[in-house]
Amino acid sequence: MLTLSIQSLRDLKKGECFEWGLAVRLPQYNVNIVDSVFTWSTTDRFSAASLSGPAMFYNTLGDASNVRCVPYHVEDRYEMYALEDIKAGTELTIRYDSINWRNAMKEVKSIVGTLESGHKE
Repeated sequence: MLTLSIQSLRDLKKGECFEWGLAVRLPQYNVNIVDSVFTWSTTDRFSAASLSGPAMFYNTLGDASNVRCVPYHVEDRYEMYALEDIKAGTELTIRYDSINWRNAMKEVKSIVGTLESGHKE
């Protein structure tokens, strides 16, 4: 089976913003049905967006992920920050903050577990 991942091309320092991009809202998608898009609202559990750059290809390790995606919903943009020092060649992973409540994430949640902090059910 082919597994794709995003790896750091250089060393990253904890707290460093190393990626940023734009979000495109996808009103025709429901994040509870489709798992290949980001949740894009703090007020509802249906809004979806696709993000520019490699953001759509990050895997997750749940709470053990080493990168934080910070969404700016009103501005339709995002920034990625290193949660720890990361060596070049290391896989970059983000928390899927909606994993606890999103029906489309049940399979992923069964692999990485319930998030202990962040968005709750």
